[in-house]
Amino acid sequence: MASLAEVREEQMERNFRLGFADALRIASIDVYLASIPLVPPGMAHDGEFPLLALVDPRPGLMRSLSLAQVRGLGTAKLAPYSLRDVTPAYPHWICALDGRVNHMKRPNECRAEAIKRGLYAGTAEVGLAIYIHHKDKNVVVENEHYMTLPGSVVRRHCADLGIWYGVPKLCSVGGSVRVASSRFGTVVFRR
Repeated sequence: MASLAEVREEQMERNFRLGFADALRIASIDVYLASIPLVPPGMAHDGEFPLLALVDPRPGLMRSLSLAQVRGLGTAKLAPYSLRDVTPAYPHWICALDGRVNHMKRPNECRAEAIKRGLYAGTAEVGLAIYIHHKDKNVVVENEHYMTLPGSVVRRHCADLGIWYGVPKLCSVGGSVRVASSRFGTVVFRR
């Protein structure tokens, strides 16, 4: 098992290779690393939320999608569902579920349950970070599992991140916050 320092460096390097630092006009990997916070010790080995991920929203969602080679369909108008769902503007760590446990549960119900527990419903930025850092763990699988992100919406439509026709996409033109599905599962996370 990797130490928290190793996880921090590994995920920072992945973002660096994708071009996050270039998008921020940071030329040095050391300077980019210095801008990434340490992983909070309380996030180590979280059995309930096993996906530890670095969220770096500084390049902006559209640029970050491009860097990660994820197509954005209808994402230009995405907005936080509420003030609670606003992504902090600085790099931070989250522990998350990929949403599989929430198949056949309505996104708005998952969101309400998360709030009661002091947790958060997935946002576009969180879904992208999970995809970037854990795609090798099949966090999205075409025709099997797509991540629903009801913290980011256009009107009543949740953002969804998945693979369609072999292409990873973040879409906001699909499911309603009130529709349950056997292939879509709501992401829940903690900061």
